[in-house]
Amino acid sequence: MLRHREKDQNKSSKFPSNNLNENTDKKANNRPIHHKRGFKFFKKVAVFVFIIYGVVPLAFYVSPFIRRCFIFAHLVNYPPFFWLSNPEYFGMNHTRHIMLNNDNIKLGVWHILPKSQAKHWKIAPEAVIEEDFNDKRPVFLYLHGHCENRAAGYRLNLYKVLSESKVDGHVVTFDYRGYGDSSGTPTASGVVNDSRTVYSWIRHHVAKKRVIIWGHSLGTAIALKLAKELAREGEHPKAIILESPFNSIREAAQKYPFGAVMNFMPYFRSLIMEPLRHEETSFESDAIIGQIATPILILHSPNDWLVPYHLGRKLYKRALRNRPSNYGPVQFVDIDKTGEIGCGHRWVSWDPNLPNIVIKFLKSLKLKNKIGKKYPV
Repeated sequence: MLRHREKDQNKSSKFPSNNLNENTDKKANNRPIHHKRGFKFFKKVAVFVFIIYGVVPLAFYVSPFIRRCFIFAHLVNYPPFFWLSNPEYFGMNHTRHIMLNNDNIKLGVWHILPKSQAKHWKIAPEAVIEEDFNDKRPVFLYLHGHCENRAAGYRLNLYKVLSESKVDGHVVTFDYRGYGDSSGTPTASGVVNDSRTVYSWIRHHVAKKRVIIWGHSLGTAIALKLAKELAREGEHPKAIILESPFNSIREAAQKYPFGAVMNFMPYFRSLIMEPLRHEETSFESDAIIGQIATPILILHSPNDWLVPYHLGRKLYKRALRNRPSNYGPVQFVDIDKTGEIGCGHRWVSWDPNLPNIVIKFLKSLKLKNKIGKKYPV
């Protein structure tokens, strides 16, 4: 009996020791695994940081293609371009799809008729276009910003406000080269040239006193460049409306989410800022707004998350400071000041007061003319 007890005790005493040995072996084996995982994670972080703060800035500096992709974002071509020939698909009734040619570049254009013309709408060939403009309604040339194309949702909504509200205007919108169903690749001079082509097409049908150039975001800089070119030839449209503008592409890039990540790096200015001065990507609105005599209305939301509100204010102050007294007026209007509507950078059309703002601005121009204020119109 004693022998059996001793054997049982020996057995029970052996098992815990075996368990201890196994646990210690497992811990010993786990240590290098944890170290390996930690090293792999650190390695991934190091590679990511190297790409973001090393490869990307260097590629941005040496490659005009990379810079164009960043500024124009034309590769984000949405909605699919093959639907653009059918405006009704996007809910744009009473809209003509037109293709214009500009030095072997094909430009996709929409002409959206005002609500007062809806009853005269005909699905007919381009020859009927003359009849489309046979009224006295304002004609808005819309210059969109970077990314997507003319059928983006927030752009569609603005077209409807300008054409279907009491503004009751024509809207001519198009895609620059490289966007939508337009051919080519965008550059600063190229998109301005495209805008000039569409402007000339409008002027072939209507007088300049009916044309209002409306630019949004990057389109505001294009609008001012276009206006500067037109002014050299003594051509002045009725007005320019700048929605969510910036004063300088370089300063806007600093505030852009991508630029904000790198802004604190010592080489940021030399590798990112300076290359943007290149003629293919240069948009310095504050340098040219003082040369444009056409009346200007600036619309900006204090809650703009992409192009900060203070950049629009800086452009406005530069215009007040640099424009001669005999030039057209410059007005600045806050959109969605409290942020309750959620207009932000893109949805100015959500502000129910927008039609009143536009009409009031256009009426003020007529009043200025009547009291003898001299500026080109």
